[in-house]
Amino acid sequence: HRTDTITYFCLLVGILRMGWTVFPLSPRNNAEVVTELLEKSNAMHIIVSSDSSMQNLAKASLKSIEGRDIPTLTAPNFRDLFTVEEEPAQQDIDSPPTAILDLDAPGAILHSSGPHRLLRLLSFPSKCNYLKERRVTRNQ
Repeated sequence: HRTDTITYFCLLVGILRMGWTVFPLSPRNNAEVVTELLEKSNAMHIIVSSDSSMQNLAKASLKSIEGRDIPTLTAPNFRDLFTVEEEPAQQDIDSPPTAILDLDAPGAILHSSGPHRLLRLLSFPSKCNYLKERRVTRNQ
């Protein structure tokens, strides 16, 4: 199954909340491009939806990386994160603590599109995420 939008967003926010760097890759890239992006970004883990086309793309991409073993995790689906109950239990749930972040460390990496030889990584520090959130909150 492909990862739905809500689950995908929650996964990205959870990764950011842990103080790790997110690097969403376009599923339209071929294995050669994904391999290059994983190598350039020095990816430590790869999270892939459970649908067969994405699993195959990940396997083909990782097969070409030499000298490193990048663990692959299957992305959660909606039911993994959210239970559907007819009458939800009334309970207070505390959010887990936010990691102490190095605000100058990369919070997100994106990649340019275009011809393979022109691929570039675009890194955004963690502080970009928090400054934007603060600005939105202050204006409300």
